[in-house]
This record gives sequence, structure tokens and C-alpha cells, in this order.
Amino acid sequence: MINMSSCIAEIRLARRASYSATKGAVLALTKLMQVDYAVYNIRINALLPGTIFTPFVENYLSTSYDNPDAAIEAIKKRQLSGELGRPDDVANAALFLASDESKFMMGSPLYIDGGVTFGKNA
Repeated sequence: MINMSSCIAEIRLARRASYSATKGAVLALTKLMQVDYAVYNIRINALLPGTIFTPFVENYLSTSYDNPDAAIEAIKKRQLSGELGRPDDVANAALFLASDESKFMMGSPLYIDGGVTFGKNA
């Protein structure tokens, strides 16, 4: 099982309290479910993506900011990688968790966030 959380569950970002709380709950649920379902040989892990440049994000930035390009650059500055993620980044991480390559991962968060969780998020 792969749950979708978010790196927001673990970082400080203004005006994101409810989103952060719900994604933190998903992460806690992942860890607790793993304890309950390990006896059935079921692995449960969570993906914690950062800002992924999807059509939704692109639309949000273009409708919410006077200068969407400046908004994208501001988001990139929070990333250790200096880039936004792409949908394929999340898809590849999900494929990894669904494969036998991750067979020893149980109740684990997998960050796909360009380093924002451990980087320049202030």
C-alpha cells in the first residue's frame, strides 16, 4: 500500500496549517497501519512529494499571482535542487515502492521534494 502524504507534513510553511495537519495525519496513519498489517505481510509506505509542477500548480500560480514566473522562481529557491518536481518523479517513486526493490521498507516516508524538507524552507 502506498499512501500520499506531503513534505508539508514535516516542514514550516506559512498559511498551510490545515493541509500540513492532514498530511501529517496520513504519515502517522501509514506508520500505525504498518504495525497492524505487518503480520499479513502487507507493506505500507508513504510518498512525501514537494511542489510538483502539474497543470493544477501551473493554473494556481497563473491565477493567484500577478507574476507567475516570479512565483515559480520563489518556490525553486526553497529547493536544494533549485527545481520543481515533475509528475514522473512521483510516479517513479511509486513504482519503486510497489516493487520488490523496496521489500525491506515498512512504514517509511519517501521524500520526493528536491530537498525542501531538509533544506532552505524558512
